[in-house]
Amino acid sequence: MYTPEGYYSFHDLRELAPKWTDTICFRGKLCAPPEQETPKRREIVNRLVASGYAESPLEAEFCLEICELWLVANILDLYDVTLCSPAGVRMRCPKALTAHGDAFDWWLWPLGGQKFGSGESCSYLYFFRHGNFRAKDAWARFPAINTEKGVVALAANSRTLFSGTSYGHGPDENIDTFIDEQVRPYLGWGLCFNPNDLPDHEEELFAAFGLPNSLEPDAETNNKKSTSAHKDVMSCIRQAYPYGKGAAVWETVEAKVGYSRRSIVRALRHHGQYEEWIKGEQVGKA
Repeated sequence: MYTPEGYYSFHDLRELAPKWTDTICFRGKLCAPPEQETPKRREIVNRLVASGYAESPLEAEFCLEICELWLVANILDLYDVTLCSPAGVRMRCPKALTAHGDAFDWWLWPLGGQKFGSGESCSYLYFFRHGNFRAKDAWARFPAINTEKGVVALAANSRTLFSGTSYGHGPDENIDTFIDEQVRPYLGWGLCFNPNDLPDHEEELFAAFGLPNSLEPDAETNNKKSTSAHKDVMSCIRQAYPYGKGAAVWETVEAKVGYSRRSIVRALRHHGQYEEWIKGEQVGKA
């Protein structure tokens, strides 16, 4: 993996994901106050089982590992990613290249329901219980990323996985063209992140995903500021797509709404309307 000085590597992101997951779970799902220190993973696992959220410690651990993947996948989708070649050449990474084969950018936070597996993660839980599916298998479902090495790579099933991403590539020949033109030239390039492109504080990151405001020290004040910032975006979204995104591609949505995908998703998630809007249903009033 090739990471310019001062940049975060893909491995850095993976190492931070467990800490973020534990914090979000403890302060959100387990309703602990912000000032209380986050306990070790084993204690969180035991509390999830005791609360009935997971049926066993193994399932609770699997759930938390999938949450780590959710965070990484959504950071790849919402924030700018830089590709760095072995020679030090840098370029902005196309979003379709970093997409997950199971469209994690459409998933709600896996810890948000009454039980793990009650939402988009239901198939993951089924295969975990009835097969040999583990978190490492879910991580391997990025069609163009070797998550162990943090570099652009292709696998035997990459073509199939690309068809399952939220970006889509149309007919099969479009997938082949996309791979040849936008993936193969960058095989072996490292994925990294410019700190200036990422939030300065964890609370900003969590808020971008529509996660519980109880994570923030001053939730009420921050919520008012965030609501004000998203108001104009929501107004444009309702005017351009009052009945939701439906089959519209993101390039068209961004042009019609007048805001970036990142801003649109942030605003919708802040108002709790992302899931309905992305499926093409009527967006309600804030």
